[in-house]
Amino acid sequence: MKHNSVRFRNIFIISAILVSVSCERTSLEDGDMLNYRSETKSIPSKKLDHFFFIGSYGGQFSIYKFELNDNSYQIFWYSPKETVVKYLYSRDFKYAFFLTARKIGTDRGLSFISGIKLYRLDPEQLIVEELSNIGDAIQIFIQWTGMNLNIQFTRFNLQIASYIDKINQLYSPFGKLLKEDNEAFDFINDHYPQFDIGKVSLTSPSGNFEVIQSADSIFLKIAYDEQKIFIDSTSESVSKVKWSNSEDYIIFTVINKKDVKGKIGSSRLLVYNLRDQILEIDVESTEQIDFIITDDLVIYERESNFESYLTVYNFEKDKEMYRINVKGGCALSTMPGV
Repeated sequence: MKHNSVRFRNIFIISAILVSVSCERTSLEDGDMLNYRSETKSIPSKKLDHFFFIGSYGGQFSIYKFELNDNSYQIFWYSPKETVVKYLYSRDFKYAFFLTARKIGTDRGLSFISGIKLYRLDPEQLIVEELSNIGDAIQIFIQWTGMNLNIQFTRFNLQIASYIDKINQLYSPFGKLLKEDNEAFDFINDHYPQFDIGKVSLTSPSGNFEVIQSADSIFLKIAYDEQKIFIDSTSESVSKVKWSNSEDYIIFTVINKKDVKGKIGSSRLLVYNLRDQILEIDVESTEQIDFIITDDLVIYERESNFESYLTVYNFEKDKEMYRINVKGGCALSTMPGV
């Protein structure tokens, strides 16, 4: 899946950079590579036999289970009155949660999500349990904070019409509510409450490497080394970075800046082979791309020509292993448009 056009483009840009910027280089010497790789501490990874994703079924977004051993999938969880709005794995794939809603839409210019519920999914035992009936909200945001699950949502204050409540909940990976805070905001005289979003980590687990963005280019910086390795030329913002166990591969996404309406535009997924110092794949989607990695696989979502699908790609073999198409679309964490 290596694209000659990508290689030629990189060679041209690299040549220009070498002439104009002496402190940036495009390759590591063999000795340097061996030294850095010998210092890299491999991060253990859970070998997956299966994974879960969101797909359309029976008129609702539901949970599917994909078997990596035989490249097959089937419906795992479905409710005729609930649609899945978010599915989230923990970093080690041991824990998973998902949010459902009875209805999503807009009313007089304001978004709403009604009948929200939180579920916990045990990926090993294949058990789903309902944890909380959250109810109605204007907006909702969910993320991992360390090993705990953080849910933030806003709703109208029942006592004061011009007030918005921001509720912050923290759950253990086993589904126990650890903490809940409620803060009121006067959105007319003050401001609308913002969600606390965790920063994207650009440093490898060993601390030996870091992805940095300078001007209109993305580079790889090596610890204790002032020089930078050119990866790609783009004005887009890096949004998510993951590393293979051996840190021989960097998998990351970049997204276009927001347009005048504040909507995030297209995005790209890039797989960079640090060992051979080449860009293996560079794919684009009309929506923001999400992905997960396990062993030598990256599983990513993509939307093209109004069709959303998943791809299972082996970066060690540089080969697309399987493409998942579900009628009505599918995604890893959030369906496009939700």
